[in-house]
Amino acid sequence: MGDDDAASLEIAWLEIADPPELWEDLGYTVDGNGRCVIGAVEHRLVGPPAEGEPGGIVRWAVFGPDPGQVGPDGIDGLPTLLLAARGFPAPAKFFGTLLGIAFASAAAAAFNHYVDRDIDARNPRTANRELPAGKLSVGFAWLFLYASIAVFLLASYSLNWLTFALSPVALVCVLGYSYAKRFTAFAHLALGLALAISPSAAWIAVRGSLDSEVPLLLSLLVLMWTAGFDVMYACQDFEFDRKSGLHSIPARYGIRTSLWIARLFHVQAFVVLVLLYFVTGLGWPALSGVIGVGTLLVYQHTLVRANDLSGMNAAFFTTNAFVSVILLLTFGLAVFLRPN
Repeated sequence: MGDDDAASLEIAWLEIADPPELWEDLGYTVDGNGRCVIGAVEHRLVGPPAEGEPGGIVRWAVFGPDPGQVGPDGIDGLPTLLLAARGFPAPAKFFGTLLGIAFASAAAAAFNHYVDRDIDARNPRTANRELPAGKLSVGFAWLFLYASIAVFLLASYSLNWLTFALSPVALVCVLGYSYAKRFTAFAHLALGLALAISPSAAWIAVRGSLDSEVPLLLSLLVLMWTAGFDVMYACQDFEFDRKSGLHSIPARYGIRTSLWIARLFHVQAFVVLVLLYFVTGLGWPALSGVIGVGTLLVYQHTLVRANDLSGMNAAFFTTNAFVSVILLLTFGLAVFLRPN
């Protein structure tokens, strides 16, 4: 997790060992569940502490960028470029592809913030985002969106005809997922698809065709991986989504079942990663990456429990930072060490 990510962490909720009646007597509004929202922070009043137990704040949680904003960038581009080129690609291919991926992601983030601005304003966890908080204007969001799309299309055009021809399909995927939670509980798969097109797109950018199963396996890996951590992350909005009529796996099935569904997605992602290792025929560095990723996927699920989501952001950043870096370093090294 970089400095920017750390700076973007904010308090999501505080659990306080105070009786709700005390806060009501002080003039605060407390709902029937003992919850009081002050600014963008939810205060959960759990009653006076037991004898011998400390009072005051007893638990807390923080939140950071959503999975759609901080995705598996390491898988999205660089390892695919190295595998497709069987080494380091030509500079024009390398920088053109990274530019396209970066600005497609920027366009998706801008559009998602615009589409969800009213929903974000009602959710204490997201009320402090730029548009609902008035830090940025809607006009600026549209300008940034148009500029990002323009750069993405120019980057696609600079690579090859197939990349440019498929660029509108990519835009539909990365922009369209913002509407998915209004219609289906499986919106997590729509986000997964939006990120999963990047490996195949990077392969086409280098080779001009989709002539191998490798990018398809990489795309499937990203799809399952993303869907898994997005289901976990959505558990934080379980109650808000139900009250607002939004669709998600946690809103439909509850937090406990959803965490098992997230584990299932990540088991599938690991199976695909093992298949990728055997298909590519890469050596021990790639195998060490498979083992490392599997270990981290198991570890992140030990950080989150149905009755305690306070470790959510540790699990989230573990997945997005360390897993992607491990895959980039190990599979990338394996490409360069492989005999010609």
